Amino acid sequence: MVIYNLGSIADDVYARLDNIPTSISGAQMLKIAYEQVIFAERFTGLSIGSVAIAERFQPALIALTQAEIQRYIELQGADVNSYSIGAFQISKSQGNSSQSASLKQEAMQKLKLLGRSTGVYKSFG
Repeated sequence: MVIYNLGSIADDVYARLDNIPTSISGAQMLKIAYEQVIFAERFTGLSIGSVAIAERFQPALIALTQAEIQRYIELQGADVNSYSIGAFQISKSQGNSSQSASLKQEAMQKLKLLGRSTGVYKSFG
């Protein structure tokens, strides 16, 4: 992987999800990606930023953004028969509401692997 920015994350998600409505793509997708960066920063206690995103943060941020975009697609009720993410495919008859939840769960597992920053100090000694 290379150094990413918000646009790179949005491009990756756009390439992985089919049938993204125009109301979500573009500036809205960048906003969603930025919200996921903020969430990841608060969750880990680490500084990530929106430019020059280090490789270790990229899988979690892509997965988080992907889950959130999928949730927006489901909320808008996109008129498609199936969704495809790489080799993974679910049709509407199988219940798409679980797709965004499973993507979010996978994203959170990746985020937890990064660990959390804790402030430790020594007093009186």
